[in-house]
Amino acid sequence: MNEQTDNTAGSNQEAPATKAKTPAEQLQAVSRKYFNASAMESAQESMSVVLEICAANNIDPVLNFNPDEEFPETHGLAIIPLTERVEGFGNVTKGVAFAAIPDFEAVIAKPEGQAFVRKQMLDCMVRQVSSSCKQKEGQLTSIPLSVLDFCTSSRSSGLAGFNHVATLFVKALKKKGLKLMSKALLRQILASASFAEQQYPRLPQANWVAVLNSMISHAEKDSIDVSGLRHWVSSRDTETIDMKDVDLTDIDSLV
Repeated sequence: MNEQTDNTAGSNQEAPATKAKTPAEQLQAVSRKYFNASAMESAQESMSVVLEICAANNIDPVLNFNPDEEFPETHGLAIIPLTERVEGFGNVTKGVAFAAIPDFEAVIAKPEGQAFVRKQMLDCMVRQVSSSCKQKEGQLTSIPLSVLDFCTSSRSSGLAGFNHVATLFVKALKKKGLKLMSKALLRQILASASFAEQQYPRLPQANWVAVLNSMISHAEKDSIDVSGLRHWVSSRDTETIDMKDVDLTDIDSLV
């Protein structure tokens, strides 16, 4: 997100210089992206930037295609950070892969592709129902039923857009004064206007809608699915989040 600077007339103060990231920091900032076949110009620009980062870190990227040959016109390009779990640091990027991946239309154009998509889709839906049924206290109302329920389930790719930009927005909101903001809290606030009003009663709901629209814009620039974010825009006024009273009188027995 771009920060606005104070350009008040007569001000001689210069904005503080931003410390440049080291090659290692740039590598850790590489995020997973996918560009479909119609966005190859943007894909090439992003690939060039990441290739420079790889070179600065003495990393040979992995490719599943020959860069000296014509790129398949039915494929998009995926940029994939290759991470390893490092104790004390979490997931650390050790390398990068560039992969030519067939677009959805190219996959379903073949019978084998249709069978593949059907199996993946059904497996995903079964997992969503199974996970919902395992929720505590029999919260069966959360079991997906409609097409939209399955497509925007919190356990599906419907949250891809939110997950892609959430960290940036949490940092920005903290800078605006919301010091207790977290990714989990932001998700609930954006999903439910009533919950947002409970947490921040002095903030108009239009502000959260503006945050959602900004998230959508940023995620779309990186070709990330924003269906979940769009669903929140249309449903947050009627969505409620159950906030049950908690009895803490027996806390000693739980410690």
